[in-house]
Amino acid sequence: MIRRIELSEIEECLAVIHRSFETVAKEFGITQENCPTHTSFMKAERLYKQFNEGRLMYA
Repeated sequence: MIRRIELSEIEECLAVIHRSFETVAKEFGITQENCPTHTSFMKAERLYKQFNEGRLMYA
């Protein structure tokens, strides 16, 4: 079932995002040093900010 996520679920969603993009980062040699803005290294603050700005998020 797809549903809107709650603020309390941001950290859990971020863990899924990190795991999902980790394989791509490894395959292409992307590291936090050579590409710190890659999605596999996204910080929770970014999702919190987007959520608080009213961006709808689903899982």
